[in-house]
Amino acid sequence: MMILTLPPSAGPQVVKRVLRTRWRAFVIAFSAVIIGAAAWMGIVDRSYTASNVVQLAAIGLDPTTTTRRGGESVDITTEIELVRSALTASKAIETLGPEWSAADLIDDVEVSADPLGAVITISWTDTDPQRALDASSALAQAYLEVRGELATTRADSLRESIDSELARLNDELAATTGDSLSDSIVRDSLRSQVNALNTRRVALEGYSAPSGLIITSETAVPLQVGPSWIKMGAIAVLGGIFLGIAAVIIRERTDSTVRDSGQLAEIIAAPVWGPDLSGRGQVRWYSGARMALLAGKDRGVPALLIDSTELEAPLLIGAVEDAYSDQGYGSGLLIIDLHEPRERVLRSFSFAGHIAIAPGPHMPRQEVRQLVDQIDSSGCELIGAFILPPDTRSTGKDMVGVASSLAESDTGSEKTAARVH
Repeated sequence: MMILTLPPSAGPQVVKRVLRTRWRAFVIAFSAVIIGAAAWMGIVDRSYTASNVVQLAAIGLDPTTTTRRGGESVDITTEIELVRSALTASKAIETLGPEWSAADLIDDVEVSADPLGAVITISWTDTDPQRALDASSALAQAYLEVRGELATTRADSLRESIDSELARLNDELAATTGDSLSDSIVRDSLRSQVNALNTRRVALEGYSAPSGLIITSETAVPLQVGPSWIKMGAIAVLGGIFLGIAAVIIRERTDSTVRDSGQLAEIIAAPVWGPDLSGRGQVRWYSGARMALLAGKDRGVPALLIDSTELEAPLLIGAVEDAYSDQGYGSGLLIIDLHEPRERVLRSFSFAGHIAIAPGPHMPRQEVRQLVDQIDSSGCELIGAFILPPDTRSTGKDMVGVASSLAESDTGSEKTAARVH
C-alpha cells in the first residue's frame, strides 16, 4: 500500500487503476471464453469444403453467336439459379447415386460469382472430404450439361422458326413471277433473306453449345478444412478480451465498495495517505499524519473524521494527535466519530477549518461521495483522506463524544466532536 496517492490527472491513470483492481474479473471472463471455445472446438465435427470454378461461355438468344468472351452478356443471377435448379440436381444424382437427395443438393450447394467476369464457383461442404469432392464435381459437370442442353433446345426452336420463315419466303418468291422492275426488286430482296436464313440454318445443324469449362483440375480440387483452429483461436482471444473488458466495466460500476487508495483519491479529488506497512503499531501512520499536517497548515482548526470500528483507528488517531501536538495544535484537533448521528457530525464541521477523513474499507462509494459533498457544503475544506486497511472490524465504539475547549467557549453544547480516550 502506498503512503501517498494523488488523485488521477488523466483518463489513462483511471484505466490503469481499474485494471489493477479488477484484473480478476478480466481473467475470469477471458478464461471462460477461451475454455468455452476450446470445448466447442473439441466437440464440433470438422467440415470439408470442395470448390470447382467454372468459366462460362456467353450464350445469346442466337446460339450461333456464342463467344468465349464478353462476361457482360451472362446473367449471373440466372446462372446461380440454374446451379440450384432441380434439373441440375437430378442430373448430378445420375453421377452421385440414388443415396443422394435432390432437395439436399438444391438447398446446400453454395454458389458464388465473380461480378467482373463470367466465372462462378460451385462449393459443397460435408463432414466427409470425399463426399464434398464428389458433390462439388458432379454439380459443376451437371450444371454445364444442363446449360448446354438448354442452349441446344433454344437452337432447335430457332431452327424450326427459321424453317417456317424460309417456307414463307419461298412461297412469296414463287408467287412473284412478274417481269416488272418492282417484281425484280422484290425477288432480289426475298432471295437475299432466304440466303441469310439458309446460312443461319446450316450453322444450327448438329449444333453443340459450348456452355463453359471447369477450370479446376480434377486432381487438384481445393479442399478447405473447417473450422479453422487459427481463426477460431483468434476469435476466441478477441472475444475473451472484449468480454473481459465488459466484465471489468460491469464489476467497477456494480461494486459499491472502495477498492484501493487510487479509487478513494479519485472519489474525493484529494490526496490519500496510507500506512507504512514496514512499521509497527502507531509508527506506521506517522508519515501520513505529517503529510496531512503539512496539507492543512494555516487552514484553520484541524479535524479528523474517522470510522472508529476499524482496528487501525486508535493507531491512526494517536499518530495524528502526536503530529499535531509536535506543532502545537494538539489541543485544537477535533476527532469526529463517523458513527455519531449524522446531524451531529455535520454540526461538528462548523468548528473545523479543514478536515481529513478516514472511512472504513466497507463504506459504500456513494456514501463517501455524499460525505464529501456535505463537507464541501459546510464550508470546511477537505484536505485528503486516510485509507484504513481492510482488516477485521472491532466491535462496539471506541470513541465517545467530546467537545473542543475552544469550541465550547463559543457554542457550548452545539459541538459534537469526538476524541479517543
